[in-house]
Amino acid sequence: MRMVLIIALFLASEMAVATDWIVSAELWSRPRSGLQLMSMEPVYQAVADWRSAPGSHMIINYPGGESGSLWAEELRDWLVALGLPSEDIDLQAGGTRIDQVLLHIEQQKEY
Repeated sequence: MRMVLIIALFLASEMAVATDWIVSAELWSRPRSGLQLMSMEPVYQAVADWRSAPGSHMIINYPGGESGSLWAEELRDWLVALGLPSEDIDLQAGGTRIDQVLLHIEQQKEY
């Protein structure tokens, strides 16, 4: 039994932990400022998750097209202005609905 627990703990530490937060177009359509952005629950939670895991990376998954690209770039600019390093933020087109942006936190594997 003890060996099973040790193996389970080892496997859990090897897996990357991922968390997703959705920013809807309705939420994003509100007037924005740094304070307003951090009062958006999904953005606040994504930043908190990113900060709680050293070495983690934020992926902004956005709808394709020009408007999706502009939305993602503006969100990235706001996050950088709030203190996230630009090299910790990646933009990824597609894979989400047209009316939302997905913030995906990938935590670094621990060895």
